Amino acid sequence: MIRSRRPLGIGCWYTPLTGAHLAEIQPGWFYTWESTNQWITDAPASAEFIPMIWGADNANSTEVAAAQAVSDTLLGFNEPDNAFSAGGTELTPAQALALWPLLEATGMRLGAPAVASNAHTPNGWLDQFMQGNPSVDFIPLHWYGDLSLATLGDADVAVSALKSYIEAVWSRYGKPIWVTEAAFIGWDFDNGHVTPNATVQAQFLAAADQMMQTLPYVERWAWFPLTDYVQGVEPASMFNSSGNITAVGTAFKALRGWEPKMMLHGAEPITKVLKGSTPIWEAPTPQAGVQFIGSTATWETSTAVPTHEEGDLLIAFASGDSIPSLPAGWTSLTTNGEYPSRVAYRLAPSSGTASGTWTGATGLTILVYRGATAGAAAIHYSTASGPQTLPALNLSGTPSWVAGIGHWLTSLDSSPSGLTQRHAYEWGGLWVAAWDTGGDVTSWSATQVGPTAAAWSWLAASIQLIPN
Repeated sequence: MIRSRRPLGIGCWYTPLTGAHLAEIQPGWFYTWESTNQWITDAPASAEFIPMIWGADNANSTEVAAAQAVSDTLLGFNEPDNAFSAGGTELTPAQALALWPLLEATGMRLGAPAVASNAHTPNGWLDQFMQGNPSVDFIPLHWYGDLSLATLGDADVAVSALKSYIEAVWSRYGKPIWVTEAAFIGWDFDNGHVTPNATVQAQFLAAADQMMQTLPYVERWAWFPLTDYVQGVEPASMFNSSGNITAVGTAFKALRGWEPKMMLHGAEPITKVLKGSTPIWEAPTPQAGVQFIGSTATWETSTAVPTHEEGDLLIAFASGDSIPSLPAGWTSLTTNGEYPSRVAYRLAPSSGTASGTWTGATGLTILVYRGATAGAAAIHYSTASGPQTLPALNLSGTPSWVAGIGHWLTSLDSSPSGLTQRHAYEWGGLWVAAWDTGGDVTSWSATQVGPTAAAWSWLAASIQLIPN
């Protein structure tokens, strides 16, 4: 059953701290490579447990009944193509097919055996298994990269390789995919594992999550490991040996949930899934109206765009020593030459849209909205004492939201009239902040967002957001 609005999960095993760790990072689901939750009784209620029949010795009526008692989804054998010494279960395709009717008889939604590698290879382990025509509802995958990728240590290159692998498996079998183990590790049990540092792991995690949101046949994915596993792969752990959260765990915790999708091979997206006559998943009804999605600010010429989807409205306000350049794909709304600055927008072509480089910028803010397009915009610059304000706009009577962004304000009002603050960052005693109306207005006059300031070079922008 696809219950979670947070398809990102975790593979973990019992320790006295596992439940607390899960509560801190809030995964949508977890599994333990077993048919039970392995005594992890203090996991958050929002984290769905998915059982597994790990290997041949576990394919028995007792473990199957335990799995049926806790879920209606079941993961098949773990890495049957791999040696026991490397975490595999050493099953041939014929042996797995002989055991499979026991799993089929559960009536549960079944994941195929999760091979360690080469799931897309013609006549490979998974291909031979699938040729036996077993009942399989989705394909679990494991992906870590390889020694050459890990030695290179480039998160973007790794994400591209992961995407290619997922696409190849989808193309071959046309079934929904769960990536049940993933991290950026070059496994080498003989000479020592190669694991890029925690910063690179966190970058890979965030970029992989964004990438998988663009593949409608990826239902869920899970990171590995939660805690230290074997020597040499510690940088990939979400919690270190002292029980403290790492950069990887922090990145996982920060990811916004995304709605799982299912798609028939070469067809339109599925809107409902039934088991018999019982609905087990339905596509959500899109929320109507404008929605604030996220915001960020930097003093650099580029930044990571907050999590977004194709079609979302991206608003940028850039200021610097010269009018910042306009990256490809963006449309300029207005500029100001007194304090060189620019307001621009673009509709995100995908969930992986980059900010581009705003040459000349020393301040850059990006806001993300859903269900809107950009309208009028204005920039106000002041070197005189007086209240710090967002400039007026002519909305032409069109019911619209208004977003406001301030750069280099000396201080902020705690609650500007009619506005919701979306972020506020202090840099060297000056503030970069963003607000919006949070609802439709039909007119917009200059609105104070900071108290009266002495002569100071500060500026602010107002942008009309017209509902779709």
